[in-house]
Amino acid sequence: LIATIAAKFQQLQHTQDCFVPRNDDVFLPEQPPNCEQRTSEAISKTTFQLPKQIIKSRVAYFIWRKPYMVAASNTFIDAMLQTIGFVNCFEDDARYPEITLAQLQQQQPDFIFLSSEPYSFKEHHFSEFQQACPHAKIVLVDGEMFSWYGSRLLHSPDYFISLMGKK
Repeated sequence: LIATIAAKFQQLQHTQDCFVPRNDDVFLPEQPPNCEQRTSEAISKTTFQLPKQIIKSRVAYFIWRKPYMVAASNTFIDAMLQTIGFVNCFEDDARYPEITLAQLQQQQPDFIFLSSEPYSFKEHHFSEFQQACPHAKIVLVDGEMFSWYGSRLLHSPDYFISLMGKK
């Protein structure tokens, strides 16, 4: 699991910056040798232990409203969803497509994740999604945990375990 996350991190990293642990657990960008190895080691030391993928529930992960946009395939968010065992309802689409509530309804998700960023969804948005998908469980999720690669991965395990407990 660690190697998979580290590989996804390296694949999506567009700069040569590396997150190197400091004594105060703050991660600062720099360009040391062996960036990939050091990043992987830092993530490994956090005991990134998640339960085996047993959920296999279908999820739609919303990042924007008006127009509605979701995280689809070929995104770090999708990689994180897969890692914790979810199936992305929009896995046949690429990147961040605009969708309609009718398209959402056709996908019949088990869960609808409303992200805190870049659009800051709130509980008052639940009703518009609940009308389209009355059987889906709607959850506000921390966008940083799904979309900030690098040092955020050090804090993700506890969050994902608590999220899976809400199932």
